[in-house]
Amino acid sequence: GATGSAAPEEWESATLTAVQRAAVQRALAGHSLFITGSAGTGKSMLLHHTIHALRQKHGADAVHVAASTGIAACHIGGTTLHHWAGVGLGDAAVPTLLAQLRRNAEAVARWRAARVLVLDEVSMVSGALLDKLDAIGQRLRDCRRPFGGLQLIFCGDFLQLPPITR
Repeated sequence: GATGSAAPEEWESATLTAVQRAAVQRALAGHSLFITGSAGTGKSMLLHHTIHALRQKHGADAVHVAASTGIAACHIGGTTLHHWAGVGLGDAAVPTLLAQLRRNAEAVARWRAARVLVLDEVSMVSGALLDKLDAIGQRLRDCRRPFGGLQLIFCGDFLQLPPITR
C-alpha cells in the first residue's frame, strides 16, 4: 500500500485468481473493463475488489457506482443508473434529456466529478440508453471520447438477464 507497509493491497489477496488480479491491475492502469462470467464465477467479488482499489487510487468521490436495478445497486453500494445519470426514465431524445439534466445540479456534478463509472448488471441496460448516456457524457464533460472520457467498468452476464423493454 501507499503507507509503506509490506502488507499487500486488499485486491491482491489470495481470494482473487491470477486473471482477476490482472483485471484489477488493468482497471488501476486506467483501462475500461467488461467483467463477465456465468453465475458463481466471482463477478461480484471481483467488482467489489476493483471498486475498493479504484477508490484507494482516485478517492471515493471520483469512483461512481451504479446498476440497472435498485436491488443490484443495493448489492454494490450504488444507485440506479437512471438516478446517477439524471435522465429519469431515459426514453426522451438526447437534447430533451440534456435540457432536463442541466436543471439537475446534483446529476451534472456527478457527471463532472466522476473519473470512473462502475455499472453492474449492464446486460439489463438497453443499447439505446447506453448510446444516449454516451452522447450526454460527451456533451456535459466537453470531451469527444466515449462517455465523455469516463473510465467504464461494466459487469454483467448477457446470457443471464436481458434488457428490460416495454
